[in-house]
Amino acid sequence: MEKELDSDHASHQSTDKSQSVHTQISQLYSDVKKVEKGVQEIEAIGSELDTDLHEAVAKLPVEDDKKGKIIDVVQKGYKLKDKVVRYAKVVVGE
Repeated sequence: MEKELDSDHASHQSTDKSQSVHTQISQLYSDVKKVEKGVQEIEAIGSELDTDLHEAVAKLPVEDDKKGKIIDVVQKGYKLKDKVVRYAKVVVGE
């Protein structure tokens, strides 16, 4: 009988832990969704290199009309409201 009580108690604790983890995950998901609304992708292709938003990781020879402009994005960049969270890593034409 003692084993059954211990087993039942352990099962109850496991359920409580499971519920607690589920609640924490739900709260984290909710918080991420709130932040996600303010996150914007930094537009890059076709625009001039702006060192406040972009990080040039390579240069490639291009036609005259594309010189100094971004021709490819290696890694997307993001802003949260007006602050850069991650700079866009880009390839610039030269």
